[in-house]
Parts: sequence; C-alpha cells; structure tokens
Amino acid sequence: MIAWIAAHPVASGAVIGAITFCDALAVIGIVMPTAALLVAVGALVARGHLDAVYAVSCAAVGAFAGDALSFGIGHCFGPQLRRHWPFRRYPRALERGEHLFQRHGGWAVVIGRYVGAVRPFVPAVAGMLRMRTRLFLAIDAIAAVSWAALSLGAGWLVGLL
Repeated sequence: MIAWIAAHPVASGAVIGAITFCDALAVIGIVMPTAALLVAVGALVARGHLDAVYAVSCAAVGAFAGDALSFGIGHCFGPQLRRHWPFRRYPRALERGEHLFQRHGGWAVVIGRYVGAVRPFVPAVAGMLRMRTRLFLAIDAIAAVSWAALSLGAGWLVGLL
C-alpha cells in the first residue's frame, strides 16, 4: 500500500481519508492499524513523495467524516444504542466513553481522538448523550486536524532518520 501511495500521490488522498474514516467507526476502528499507516504516510511526506498539507487535510477530513457518522448513529439511536451490535459486544467501551464525558464534558471529544481504545466510540457516545451537534462538530474539527497533523508529524520525524 505504501508503494502505491508513493506512486500515486494525488489519488493517495482518498486512501488516507478512507483509512482515517474507517478508524473513526466503532466496528472497523477497533481493528484498524491506523497509527502504523499514518506513520508510514508521514515518512513518505518527509521523503518528498507526498505534500504535507494535502496529506494532513485528507487524514483530517476522513477522521472528521467518520466521527460525524458515528455521532449521527449515536444521536439517532440514543440510549438504545447499547442494545445494538457492536455496542452490546463492547459495553465497556461505551462505559469508558460515558465516563470520559462525565469527567471532561466536551473536551472528551478531543481526548477521545487521541486515545485509541475509545476513539471509535467517543463520537457515538457524544451523540447518544445528546451533545449539541454544532458544538460536537466544532470541537471535532479541531481534534481531527490536530490529531492528523501530530500523527503524520510522528511519521515525518521517522522519515527524516
């Protein structure tokens, strides 16, 4: 995949966005090796195969879109979300997400973006707990951009070595 990204720098934006989109979804995000892939993409940025702003933008847009979908699912189902797969299979993840919101309020969206174990669940919990949509989207935009920049930046540092 990395060789393909290096050979197709423009089309790779869709792949980068798809990777981070899937990472934000509760079903797929649990098993997605996103950190390793983003480090590899960051290394390609450092070596001049990809434009940094383009790569960060694609990663942030994918993460934001995935979070927005998860938020919408949580908002649509509300507390009944617990009874649906995969949430009934991972009740501790929802509990962790709720605990994060109880302790940190809206900052839970930012914190959750950086904690892999709850990242795919926090947006759904935010929707389930009826966080205001505009507030969620505003906070999540900041979280997605900062997370994408830091994730690719780590790979950029690796690529310089």
